[in-house]
Amino acid sequence: MRNHKIAMLLVGAAVAAPCHHPAAAQQAGGAAPSGGGTLEEIVVTAEKRSENQQIVPVSVTAISPTTLANARIQNAMDLAGTVPNLFIMQGASMNGSTSTPWMTLRGIEANNTGTVQTDSGIGIYVDGVYVARASGQVFDLADVQQIEVLRGPQGTLFGRDSVGGAINFITKDPTGRFGASEDLSFGNLGELRNKTRVDFDEFAGFRVSVTYLHSQNDGYVKNLDAGHYVDPSQLTFGAVGPGYSQRDLGASNVDGFMASVKYDPPGIEGLTFKAKLDYTGEYENPPAVQLLAVGLPASYYYPPPYGAGFFGIRSRGTIVVSATPQDAVSNSQALQVYLQTYGASLTTTYDLTDGIQLKDIVAYRRLQQDFVSQLDGG
Repeated sequence: MRNHKIAMLLVGAAVAAPCHHPAAAQQAGGAAPSGGGTLEEIVVTAEKRSENQQIVPVSVTAISPTTLANARIQNAMDLAGTVPNLFIMQGASMNGSTSTPWMTLRGIEANNTGTVQTDSGIGIYVDGVYVARASGQVFDLADVQQIEVLRGPQGTLFGRDSVGGAINFITKDPTGRFGASEDLSFGNLGELRNKTRVDFDEFAGFRVSVTYLHSQNDGYVKNLDAGHYVDPSQLTFGAVGPGYSQRDLGASNVDGFMASVKYDPPGIEGLTFKAKLDYTGEYENPPAVQLLAVGLPASYYYPPPYGAGFFGIRSRGTIVVSATPQDAVSNSQALQVYLQTYGASLTTTYDLTDGIQLKDIVAYRRLQQDFVSQLDGG
């Protein structure tokens, strides 16, 4: 029976071998077969100019709109397992926020703490605009056209904070034709995602599109000490006010908006203006933090109250110390926090000749985040 099973697996592998997968073809050679049997050209901007991916002398993975949709890639977190040599974990940073990733590319670590004085080893860009801090890098952009991941040092073209590589999110341009699209999806743990995009007809050289995004989930770990009143305002100089510890750890509620304007001045060939405005606001509960006891055969439970700190009695719930992660922990200081990130950019390009293009980018980005983290796990 065992030999029979092995034979069946080998036959299945032989039959499946000639099949082509678009994402694999893009990563390997930079092009994917289209429906007519010809190769589709994939254009990347790895060298700050539009080129065919097959001739770019850079190790780059370009994720096309088709792959983004099929793989359900919605933000930087979803790139894990899609791009070679890229490892990402959510909420594993020192500030304990679900919007700050722990990221490595080719073994080089990004700035995973979000601190101002620490440079990053991986550069994150939105339409060529640098996103300086790790905090807020898991923002859910409303309309992404393509994602380019450049592996290896990119300091020549992208600056010093790209020793491990660079990740560039390229947003969609307006089509200039009236149309609307709706993307609605549901999932477990209360997950809901809704994206609405509207394109308007071109008028006097102007093309305009607007997109609204809403995403939410209920988190995946329950808080045994929910409802605990906490007042960290004195310790945080008023940045984080008083509140009650939340029940669903890791939950988030996101609203995003993006507006795009493209203008081709009549009578001036080769001159283009692109204005982009994006905004993301997120209410989030900190991810669960738990004490792990390596080598213990079973879980240990410490009844309340557990210690006294700056906030008074630190926990009224049972502290769980286990060798394995639990689906319920006691985090007395898990306050709901708010994050907002937004930016505006104006990109001007002019085709001076067939081989020379002038480009200027003027941009402004801002991030505001207040958080409370329970790094002691109870």
